[in-house]
Amino acid sequence: MGDIFRTLVENSDLLKRSDLQQLLRMSIAVNSMLNNVIGKQADQFNKKEKGAPAGVPSDNPVRLTDFAAKPRDIVPFQKELLLDDKVSGLVRCPEESVQQPVRDDWEQIARKNQLIPEGDWRIWMLLAGRGFGKTRAAAEAIRKLALSGKYKRIALIGNTIEEAKQVMVEGVSGLQNISQDSDGLTYTPSRRELRWKNGAIATLYGAENYQQLRGPQFDLAWVDEFAKFLYPRETFEQLSFALRMGDDPKLILTTTPRPIPFIKELMARDDVVMVRGSSLENEKNLSPTFLKHLEYLKGTRLEAQEMYAEIVEDNPNALWAWRDIENCYRDPPHFMENIVIGVDPATTGGKHSDETGMIVVGKDFNDRAFVLEDASMRAAPNIWARKVADLYKRYRAKKIVIETNAGGDLLDEILLREDSSLNIKKVRAKESKICRAQPVVILYQKNLVFHAKQFRELEMEMVTYEPGQKSPDRMDALVWALTDLFEIEASSYAPRAFLI
Repeated sequence: MGDIFRTLVENSDLLKRSDLQQLLRMSIAVNSMLNNVIGKQADQFNKKEKGAPAGVPSDNPVRLTDFAAKPRDIVPFQKELLLDDKVSGLVRCPEESVQQPVRDDWEQIARKNQLIPEGDWRIWMLLAGRGFGKTRAAAEAIRKLALSGKYKRIALIGNTIEEAKQVMVEGVSGLQNISQDSDGLTYTPSRRELRWKNGAIATLYGAENYQQLRGPQFDLAWVDEFAKFLYPRETFEQLSFALRMGDDPKLILTTTPRPIPFIKELMARDDVVMVRGSSLENEKNLSPTFLKHLEYLKGTRLEAQEMYAEIVEDNPNALWAWRDIENCYRDPPHFMENIVIGVDPATTGGKHSDETGMIVVGKDFNDRAFVLEDASMRAAPNIWARKVADLYKRYRAKKIVIETNAGGDLLDEILLREDSSLNIKKVRAKESKICRAQPVVILYQKNLVFHAKQFRELEMEMVTYEPGQKSPDRMDALVWALTDLFEIEASSYAPRAFLI
């Protein structure tokens, strides 16, 4: 019997709701009937046992152990049928004897940035990384507003109808699975419609057919993964015309960002309440294997965009493009022909001081360079000098290249005080940072420079720095090290002007 019902549950998507309800009633009836049979046979067995002489077995002995396992087999399966994810929220037993699942109180377990914003707002834009809990936050908000009785016509818009169905309604954090029986929520897939017992109705739409939003009107809408839409602006505009019911129509917009101009336009609007969050805020609810995967994204464009919800795009005024960085990861060889340490020093170590850039770079026997370590830190000169000396020994470096524009010979003396055997080359910046960095950028574009792993802080400086900004300490140290390794002369990158 149990195997039969399990097979039916596994194929529940093919059954109608009425069929599932009928099967559930049958299982309860069979369970009750078997319990009655077991009880009667147990009574008969006890009577015969009392009437039989000692040591003489009855004619038809019935052992209670033959039946004891059966009720336990049936009853737990009955509960499993009720609580299985495939039928949760769709098929419920009306009998009070079956315990209903206890639902977490969202207001108690949610983080503050997952709750409906306070005050007067029209658009709530939840811009967060993968796994932050955007879907749960939006579904809970829709449920709360629908049950309030104030919102009666709701639009649920995904990239496609199927995605809206699978994520916003049927997903683990979708409306079906976060609802209680008392909500009276019913879902009719053929009509793309959810109904609450108070009369509120939500209808599913796909953004690929945004013209469907012409005609209907709503007082509440939820748009999921907006940055994924093929026509984000057109979808938003049609939805804005449709949000015209009631005194206070609202839009909840959840997405992981992408560098789409319209996203930035929305962020600048006065009627948008923007909440941002990273994947790691929800770390306790994420799979360990997923968190392990995130470690491999450190320092990449994907980490910034998909984890920290940063809108990452190439800066036309920056020297490096993201593609230059994303294509340069490679394991370094075991042996290097030459290793140098580039240092862009800070002369103070206070809380608001600049960092001291310390980048270890090696070159193999095929004239390819590998960035091996970024040891940059904000520290007093004696502390970072000790670190540089340690790196010199550990990597068996041949040279330390240090910029002395700020500290002059004093920096040289601090390093030699840590280790008098250090081979130090002092350099002074005579050209602009852009001019010094240009030949190094070309090395990256020629696939002559690789990174042994992701260096998030260094790489963000490389792809975002433009003239006039705060000095990029890590990038400067990198440029000094590579300039020395490839023996780039100042004359090779000094700008020239000719008057004709």
